[in-house]
Amino acid sequence: MLRFVNNVGYTAFLAGDWDGALAELEGVLAEDLDRGDRISILSNALIVHACRGESVADGIAELERLGAEITDARWRIPVLDLEGNAGLAVGRLEDARGAWRELARLEPSQTPEFMYRAARPALWNLDRVAAQADLKALDDTGVHGRVVEIRRLTIRAGLAALDGQVAEALAEYREALRGWRELRVPWDEALTSVDMATLIDPARPEVQAAGESAREILSLLRASPFLARLTAALGRSGSTETAIGAAVEAGTEIATPS
Repeated sequence: MLRFVNNVGYTAFLAGDWDGALAELEGVLAEDLDRGDRISILSNALIVHACRGESVADGIAELERLGAEITDARWRIPVLDLEGNAGLAVGRLEDARGAWRELARLEPSQTPEFMYRAARPALWNLDRVAAQADLKALDDTGVHGRVVEIRRLTIRAGLAALDGQVAEALAEYREALRGWRELRVPWDEALTSVDMATLIDPARPEVQAAGESAREILSLLRASPFLARLTAALGRSGSTETAIGAAVEAGTEIATPS
């Protein structure tokens, strides 16, 4: 039953019912739980708080205390997911990518999800090499299916944008956004729109439209750090595509919204 509640909570997070997720998870946390169950459920609750820009330092400290005497390194799996989401929220992009890549190492069956998530901070960092490596690791699993294909498409759209292939990137982002909507996964839809606004000139009407849709989602979720990043990305001026393309070709770094 606890595993079921935990899965319901995490699914509600992805499906955009963050208040519902917290109600389920924190309701169970009020009970007397064994160490492993508390780690898993607390981690998922803290993911929501982190994505809302709330401090999770005390919660992470509690998780570390709970796991201190566990010898199996797999106890860190839920904690690493928290660290990935928290890092993405506050702009610690290398930390976020590292956490999700370590997750994929510890939980190989979930590599298609965690490599997809690892690629996002790489793209936000304009690190094409890293994002391409994450896509390759995802492809090397040989896993297919509707969700996995949309994840691949989302990463490929970002890579196309970094390569200056704007028309291709827009077409792939269009398809990816449609896919996330059809699957009713507004969290990934919103993050994909942030990708788009970060990597393609926000003056383009299609980028603005996707951004406004994402703004509605993020506002409803009260995902303040991601809303701030989206607003900064949409507010950029100048020939963004030319600047990104030149930087990537030259191997230099452009500051991204933080």
